[in-house]
Amino acid sequence: MEQQLFLLISFALLITPVLLTRWRWFWIFSGALGIPMALAWTQHFYAVSRPENTGSPGAALGLAFLLVPTVALALGMFLRYLRWIVEVLISEHKARRSSGQ
Repeated sequence: MEQQLFLLISFALLITPVLLTRWRWFWIFSGALGIPMALAWTQHFYAVSRPENTGSPGAALGLAFLLVPTVALALGMFLRYLRWIVEVLISEHKARRSSGQ
């Protein structure tokens, strides 16, 4: 059950930025989730770099629980950027065609 919820949340993080139509909401959503993720990664790398850190058997699992949603959000943001590029190219093509060139 927890794994399915984890995958559902990761899928939502992937698809939500793509579906947002306003850039303002895109940046609010991405910032509200991206900043805490960046802080969690910063804390992780700080903790790992400490000399007294010996690691633990659950460290890889914890890393996966942070890596999968982070990659999903980053990929969703990248796909939204690609969607924006395609929309710009389509609108330029329509403008060229309507101007008779």
